[in-house]
Amino acid sequence: MTTVSDKIRKINDLLKDQARDYLFLSDVKVLASRLFNVYNDIKPNVKQFAHPGTHLTEKMICLEGTIPVNYKGSNYNIPITIWLPKQFPKIPPIPRVTPTANMSIKPSKYVDNSGTVYLPYLHEWTRGSSDLCDMVQTMSVVFSEEPPVFAKPPQPHMVMPAAQPGYYPPPQGYHSGPPATYPYPPGPAQFPPRPGMPVPFGNPSGYPPAPATQPQYPSSAVVRPPSYPPAPAPVPVPAPAPGYPPYGAAREDVSVRRDSLVTAVQQKVRQQMDMLTQVSETELTGLRETNQKLRSGNEELRSVMARIQQQQTEMDTNVSLLQKKNEEIQQALVSLQAMRESFSVDQAIVTTAPLYDQILNLYARQCAIEDALYYLGEGLRKRVLTLEEFLQNVRELSTEQYKVRALLQKACRRAGLF
Repeated sequence: MTTVSDKIRKINDLLKDQARDYLFLSDVKVLASRLFNVYNDIKPNVKQFAHPGTHLTEKMICLEGTIPVNYKGSNYNIPITIWLPKQFPKIPPIPRVTPTANMSIKPSKYVDNSGTVYLPYLHEWTRGSSDLCDMVQTMSVVFSEEPPVFAKPPQPHMVMPAAQPGYYPPPQGYHSGPPATYPYPPGPAQFPPRPGMPVPFGNPSGYPPAPATQPQYPSSAVVRPPSYPPAPAPVPVPAPAPGYPPYGAAREDVSVRRDSLVTAVQQKVRQQMDMLTQVSETELTGLRETNQKLRSGNEELRSVMARIQQQQTEMDTNVSLLQKKNEEIQQALVSLQAMRESFSVDQAIVTTAPLYDQILNLYARQCAIEDALYYLGEGLRKRVLTLEEFLQNVRELSTEQYKVRALLQKACRRAGLF
């Protein structure tokens, strides 16, 4: 028995083979997987789909199997085939009833003579909200009210009676019903048939009884024997039997049948044309949307190319500017290297007054004391110095730091910096 995973694997393989034709592969996989999980008898396949009313065929994926239908308390399995067009699920699927050899299609307002199913659900099909499971459930409900197929009746075997002496078969074109009455010359009463001999114009089993009274004909209809040597008497044309229409009525019946056939063919052609028109309009709508997307994508690509060209121009400008700055830096480095021997660090900063020179020296000394205290703490932590050495140096540096800070504050007040 084929499992659901096997069916999903097969539909994936079929979609890989038809990847160039089907536009929405992921949607087809999801909808088919949901259907396989609910209906175990439905399997995927690829066959040639014949467009109704034309000789055109195309290779298409189909889901075929049976669906359960409850009709008058009994359960039946109706064989169906769900064809998936190339733009499915943007356009609805095409469900059809596929009867077996011992079944015949029963046309209704939901199923035509070819087995194609027409449902309101298909006319309201929308991508994203419609589902194959809901469609099959709708078909089950509709088929439970009006079954789409019926069993073919067995063909009866006709047994012709054997010919017997004294019996002549009826002429060609004889049909069941009341026999025609021929005018015969007056003579003795009709003799009853012999036992065992079939009656050619009587009332055999399976035929309707003849009328009880025979029509009366005028005496002029009696054929007199001629005076010349006997010759076969011509048989006059029989009058129409009671209950049968005349020849003109048969022609009218043929005309009515012809008109009904023409009307049925016109309706069928109109339905097929409407279906082809709907499919063409759907495909045209899809092509228009694709064209619109391509145009918008072309405009977006053009804008991106324009931005890239603008950025390229800005980048070239920045590169040229960077090269100029790099040349200036190289020249500055060359000049600094030439000045290294004659350059003094103490002359790097020159104050405008002696008081500011004193403030600068005091501040540098304070920073040096702070650095010395930090490194004394690191030496104690790493056990490079003993505790006594650490305390002695800290005491000396703290005293000097106090004096430097006091003098620095005094000089800043004198200079008006505080």
